[in-house]
Amino acid sequence: MIRQLLMSTGLYRRAAEFSASRRPFAIATAVRVEGSSSALRGCKGLIDEHGKLVVGWGGGGCAESAVRTESNQVHGSGQAPDNYARPAG
Repeated sequence: MIRQLLMSTGLYRRAAEFSASRRPFAIATAVRVEGSSSALRGCKGLIDEHGKLVVGWGGGGCAESAVRTESNQVHGSGQAPDNYARPAG
């Protein structure tokens, strides 16, 4: 729990830096975890405009890939999705 709190503090600090410099970013949050995953519900990650995970997360390869794809679409359209990113398979 303390680790997640510290990670969130760093994530939001970086988000504030991105925002202050008017640099696009997305914050992804694991709202549900099914099956085996290294992610915990509530894990967060900050993704930059190039789809690079900057800080946080812990979802593993499939989930991270799906979130990056969704993030790139958001950056391209400028609109938040109204659905959840789901790993393939």
